[in-house]
Amino acid sequence: AASLRLNLGAVYWNLMRPGDAEREWKQALLVSPDSAQLLNNLGLVCADKKRNDEAIEYFERSMRLRPNYTDAHLNLGRLYKDMGRAPEAELQLQAAVALAPLNVGARNELGNLYYNAGHLQQAELQFQASVASIPNAGAIDSLGDIALRQGRSDAAERDYRQAIALDEFDPRGHFGLAGILEAQGKEPEAVAEYRAGSNVDPLNQEAQAALKRITAKLHDAKTPKP
Repeated sequence: AASLRLNLGAVYWNLMRPGDAEREWKQALLVSPDSAQLLNNLGLVCADKKRNDEAIEYFERSMRLRPNYTDAHLNLGRLYKDMGRAPEAELQLQAAVALAPLNVGARNELGNLYYNAGHLQQAELQFQASVASIPNAGAIDSLGDIALRQGRSDAAERDYRQAIALDEFDPRGHFGLAGILEAQGKEPEAVAEYRAGSNVDPLNQEAQAALKRITAKLHDAKTPKP
């Protein structure tokens, strides 16, 4: 019965019905109170609903039952990161990486934490390890962001193009490449990339503003001067 409710809860979670998922997982926990997976899942629900104290308690209970459970460390690290508790987030994400060095999610989360703190070299190491494990657009985009922040626009352009080649529906790659092309004065190519990214992320305000700016510039260039 517990396994059925565990699986049903997962279906509800994937359908973005966290309330139904929580109901099923709580019922399952009554039958299997020592399930680290159920406790971790309930932590996810509470984090999703911004019930942070409950979420922390569930993740910690899960880790006490299974200290080497990567997902619990990763999810608690993500929660601490979202809460702005960077030192605690770093400890949990480092633990997740140590337990599962090939875990792309853990590497990328730790890399993002370092990037946001301005520790670019440490961030780069995590994203490089992520890509070495499984090539993924998220980590490659982040390497592009680091290169751009360091003034290495050629390297950033290569990274964004590589990310797009891996995932043509990657808005970060398209927007990053568009910014570089615009800076190079390649407005038509930049417009194409902004539009490609906007097809996936139509609400991105920076991209919409850039499109208006560039199309107005191109229009002005074509308008005959008196």
